[in-house]
Amino acid sequence: MRLPWRRLKNSCEAFPPLCILFSSMTPRKIVLSPLVFDDIGIQNAAQKVLMLAQNQAGGFVVTPNGVMAMRAIENLSFSAILQKATLTLPDGVGITAAAKLMQTPFLHGRVTGVSLGEEVLRLAAQTKLSVFFLGGKPGVAERAAQKLTQRYPALSVAGCLHGYALGEGVMQTIRKSGAAILFCCLGSPKQEAFAERLSHSLSCPILCLGGSLDVYAGFQKRAPQVWQTLGCEWLWRTLHEPRRLKRLPALFSFSWIFLQRSAKKLLHSH
Repeated sequence: MRLPWRRLKNSCEAFPPLCILFSSMTPRKIVLSPLVFDDIGIQNAAQKVLMLAQNQAGGFVVTPNGVMAMRAIENLSFSAILQKATLTLPDGVGITAAAKLMQTPFLHGRVTGVSLGEEVLRLAAQTKLSVFFLGGKPGVAERAAQKLTQRYPALSVAGCLHGYALGEGVMQTIRKSGAAILFCCLGSPKQEAFAERLSHSLSCPILCLGGSLDVYAGFQKRAPQVWQTLGCEWLWRTLHEPRRLKRLPALFSFSWIFLQRSAKKLLHSH
């Protein structure tokens, strides 16, 4: 007897547990044009990174938020870079809200860069895979390495470079270090463009994780858990870092675009 997979898949919203089971059997994609996101959750994403590292398969991972997605809509070259990523994960409530508006919600929720990095570091320590930290101001990567090796004594840090040391020798330095995973924390869009170029020459997966090294080093705090749970981490960070106010217009523009797309989809469905 043939199982009605299509009918099961279309019943996701009515039966969420069934949808989660189905999505674990077949990789699920969420299209928020021009980007296509992987709806796999943080544990599966971290396991995928480890698999890439163990197989020396290279590639790079991006975690777009609403501001980055808006840049992708406006900038074709940036969009093309993100579309080449091995994994595209939803970091930011703007992304998950847009997916709900388009009636294609993420079943596994957000995957923030900081949290993904922490899970990868935990697994890397368990599996004896070394990491390389690239980014931040001078001293930040080393401080992050110090704190993280205290938290994960088995973690092997193959090397550290600050974000201002991006000369011709960077790739050779990373390659000679023998690192299995590269944390590329240069801020967007710089880190994605740099990771895409490096991915052609390195066999280690590259994680584009923005300001994560500052968090790991203790120079920047994450929002309290309640703010994260409510999806208001962006607001907490804006209140504590007023310079982030300049990002709000892009976030509002992104939200407006998907409100319009959602309305058009609703009208066409009737």
